[in-house]
Amino acid sequence: MHAGRIALIALTLVAPMSIELRAEGDTLATVTAADGTQFEIAGGTGVYAFVSRGCQGEILRRRSAAFRDAAARVQLPLGRSRVRLGMRAGIVRDDIAGGDPTPIPVFPGAPGPDRIVATNRYVNPYLTFDPPGGSVGIGWVAHEREFITAGEGAREQADHPLNDLSAHVRFGGEGHHFEARWMEGMPLYSDGGCLTLGLGGTIGDGPWTIFIGLGAGGPYEGAGLALRGGRTWGSGWNVSARSRVGVSGNANASGVAIGVGWSGVGR
Repeated sequence: MHAGRIALIALTLVAPMSIELRAEGDTLATVTAADGTQFEIAGGTGVYAFVSRGCQGEILRRRSAAFRDAAARVQLPLGRSRVRLGMRAGIVRDDIAGGDPTPIPVFPGAPGPDRIVATNRYVNPYLTFDPPGGSVGIGWVAHEREFITAGEGAREQADHPLNDLSAHVRFGGEGHHFEARWMEGMPLYSDGGCLTLGLGGTIGDGPWTIFIGLGAGGPYEGAGLALRGGRTWGSGWNVSARSRVGVSGNANASGVAIGVGWSGVGR
């Protein structure tokens, strides 16, 4: 089934579970989120490069690429348990420059010298279990086409089965923790890449949060620095900036994104 249709069906099923209509006197009904419900949207952009190297590791050719990505996430508690049901849905648009005579097997049969513009939509239903002092989660990623990765070995593979799964593990609370995430970026590319791991938490007792770690995996080749910063308000709203900073084959391999979210936890 087309991933866009999957997303529409899934969000249609999830949305009624996360809100309730409450009439207050003669006023119009208002929409209020159940305690524990989370919502988030984010969008970003970035660049990376395909690099061909010789036997001694010398750079033979480079082919630049740019991307734009966006994602939305809804998460809600299952009853009074510590299990949460969530859904991510997103889109990535890769724009790979032409002119390089070296074939880049991004997609089977894709011509080397031509410019390639490809859009990939995906949905990611998932479950997460959040006991005190940690979290673990797993999900399934349905996507229209294979996600692009610039790594020399990975880009020659016809498919990448691990990209069909999402997962995370976190040790520690929201205040201070170590986390590792796979295919859970918001958005997927500009929030570090397919894999992120590092340390995060709040700054003192204030409303600011920070994350510092490594970002790797598609579409980038190699690892880079993953950074996030954000601010929350007592109303439940939050804003955040995410980035991935790196270099591959002397070419920029970085991304940046802005996100806005809301959480009903503790309200």
